[in-house]
Amino acid sequence: DPECPVTTDQPEVLATAYVRSDRTLVAVANFAEEHRDIHLDVNWRQLGIALQNARVRAPDIEEVQEQTEFRPGDAIPVSAKRGWLLILEAGKQN
Repeated sequence: DPECPVTTDQPEVLATAYVRSDRTLVAVANFAEEHRDIHLDVNWRQLGIALQNARVRAPDIEEVQEQTEFRPGDAIPVSAKRGWLLILEAGKQN
């Protein structure tokens, strides 16, 4: 979707964004047969978040993913046939 404010730099790794006024949930899914390191392409302005205050975090979800945090622009490792649920929001980096 060209209107989606979040995409990835890998054609086999897709991102879907669920935008709210205070944060955005991004579901990232790797459809490739192998591991990919991806970068998110985020339209921070469209999300209403200043890049210098942007936070990308993965909440702990039992048996799905461990809590972690990425900086905007970091490579995000995505295992084959796996993904991430990420929250994009304004706030302090940990």
